[in-house]
Amino acid sequence: MKRVNELDFYSLGALKLAEKLNLTMPKVVAVVDCIGIRSRPDCYKEIKIGKATFKRYSEKALQTITEALQKESAEDIWAKRHPKRIQP
Repeated sequence: MKRVNELDFYSLGALKLAEKLNLTMPKVVAVVDCIGIRSRPDCYKEIKIGKATFKRYSEKALQTITEALQKESAEDIWAKRHPKRIQP
């Protein structure tokens, strides 16, 4: 099914997604990568307008991330992605 206005369906950018989840943008990106949001067409789409490409997320992405964060915190996902380096 083709959507008439994809910007209405994919209404969230990464910053707005971070604000709604009360997280920093880097932590949101870590969670998005961890749970594979960008591979789900119902959650994510890159929309080209002219020469610019916009990475957009749907409300379904927000719901999916919220559910995932009930199982594992953003801090835990972040820690797995960015282990602390031990100084020699």
